[in-house]
Amino acid sequence: MPLAVLAGLFALAVIALSRWRGLAALGALAVCLLGLTEFVLPAIIEGNDPLVVAVIGCTVIMVVALYLTHGVNARTSVALVATVASLAITGVLGHFALAYAGTALPMLLLFTLTGLPGEHALAALAVGNRLPLPNESGHLREGAP
Repeated sequence: MPLAVLAGLFALAVIALSRWRGLAALGALAVCLLGLTEFVLPAIIEGNDPLVVAVIGCTVIMVVALYLTHGVNARTSVALVATVASLAITGVLGHFALAYAGTALPMLLLFTLTGLPGEHALAALAVGNRLPLPNESGHLREGAP
């Protein structure tokens, strides 16, 4: 009961401060919860690929939430296209990283994409005791067991 009272007070505060935009934001929140409970979680429980389900669920929720809260206009559409593109890239990179988990390939790709210096890439590849690391004096030491 106390949580329901707090949720009601929160909703009233949002509507009082933001009027129609606040109401639209609460509607977007409801759509988000509905999408998670009615699509994403059941699909993952059924055994579907969680990465694909998450990308599809996020895309649908995002389309509804953005247009509901910001209106149907050119600015919102451009933001939506850019966000969906970045979500797709993240999904592809996630799939690639999961497919090659346990190998050095995802780390090499990550450091190539981010432009981190070579010593950071070497340190990241050494994780898991695959390579010996230099200590403070510059001598190589074996990784901890």
